[in-house]
Amino acid sequence: MCYKFLLLILLPALAYGNVKIKIKGTKNITDASVQFSGKEKAIISEEERQAFQLDDESLKRASKIFSGKRCTDVFLKRPTPWVDVYRKFGWKEIKRTLKPVQARIIGINVKPVAIATAEYKNNQAAYTVKHKAAVKQTVEETVTHTWNISKELTIGKDFSYTIDFGKGNTGGKISLSHTSKWGNDTTKERKITIGTKSSVEVPPGDVVLATLVATQVTMEIEVEYEVTVAGHVFCNYQNGYRGHQWWAYPLWLLQKDGSLPTLVKSSERISIGFYTNMRIEFSDLETGAVVKTVDAQIIKVLDFDKN
Repeated sequence: MCYKFLLLILLPALAYGNVKIKIKGTKNITDASVQFSGKEKAIISEEERQAFQLDDESLKRASKIFSGKRCTDVFLKRPTPWVDVYRKFGWKEIKRTLKPVQARIIGINVKPVAIATAEYKNNQAAYTVKHKAAVKQTVEETVTHTWNISKELTIGKDFSYTIDFGKGNTGGKISLSHTSKWGNDTTKERKITIGTKSSVEVPPGDVVLATLVATQVTMEIEVEYEVTVAGHVFCNYQNGYRGHQWWAYPLWLLQKDGSLPTLVKSSERISIGFYTNMRIEFSDLETGAVVKTVDAQIIKVLDFDKN
């Protein structure tokens, strides 16, 4: 039987993107922290022009406010008519840059769970029986990403996510890594088998209950991203302007004078869940008294993207 626990995971393996989110912790789960790094750059798409209101009319209007004369045509990237002005004059095409700017843990829930049980009986009346005990169970962990973004953004890159709680926890190292595409609401799953082998002595006529228990941690994380654009806007003046037909204006100046948005924000909610402090508790079935505790561990992993 496979028990399914919502392992509410953040935090994007395959080909790693330039943006990385890492959740680090210690033996004390509440000391966890979120680290982020990297940025993703690309030539602006037509959809992203809409997000920043960089349509032709808005840019032409801004060119008049900035220079005093309205241009005839505007271009933000290759290809351009006439010649490749961006290459010829060393102008920079408009690029979109996305980067994480803030990450925080907004909630942690920790609870003990019983994953599996087994009974060991001694039907003898006169002497203690020693049983070999092996308890294991497969559970399912789920990683969930939920996004709040502008529909016009077209990042489409894999982000890297790592959860690392080191070796300080009972039950071994807790480490998960996977990738997920930016902006896609996704759920990823992996199966892990938890357990161990041991032995237990059962007194005459008694029954010992072996319970595989663990601490289930669910963690909610929020990551905020900012998207900006920069480069040169190629303005063509059909009848010339101040002795030249072609001009390159820094985009930020046109944004300023045209009152155009300079920043688009988005956010990601990551739900993380994992197991730690895994162990088998042997207890007297009748009284409930614990007679022995043995550490358990993850003995098999079918990782993300391999199910």
